[in-house]
Amino acid sequence: MTKASPDAMTRTPPKNDPSLSFPIAGEGRRLCWYTLFRSLAPAVYSQLIYLISFGEMMAAQESPLLQSKCHMLADGDGAGMAPWTKVIQCNDLENYDGKVRATAGAFMMAELALSAILSSSTFIYRTQSLWDVRPWRHNRAW
Repeated sequence: MTKASPDAMTRTPPKNDPSLSFPIAGEGRRLCWYTLFRSLAPAVYSQLIYLISFGEMMAAQESPLLQSKCHMLADGDGAGMAPWTKVIQCNDLENYDGKVRATAGAFMMAELALSAILSSSTFIYRTQSLWDVRPWRHNRAW
């Protein structure tokens, strides 16, 4: 074995130094926002799209089922069924397995795919803004 130099540890760069980790000004803040956008937005938006589309399609296509199981009646002003929020709160629809649930799931998956495509463009250039570096100019797959 070779002997290590006694001053070897004094020549290594300090760890977790922000000037070395994030050399561009504002890069750390931008990294936090991108991480938040990449993780929360697809999860929240896909769930909202599923719930809204399920409730609205149930009200439009399965109104007899809603009237019998959830005791929801059409509004007196002719506006249609109860809002989607009341539809998704109905406990009797827990075991419903019809076309509306499958279609709402397809909408959710389409939103997840679109979110994955849009957020993957920011992985190419780490934290540089899409306005500064356009991925479709440097990456022909885009």
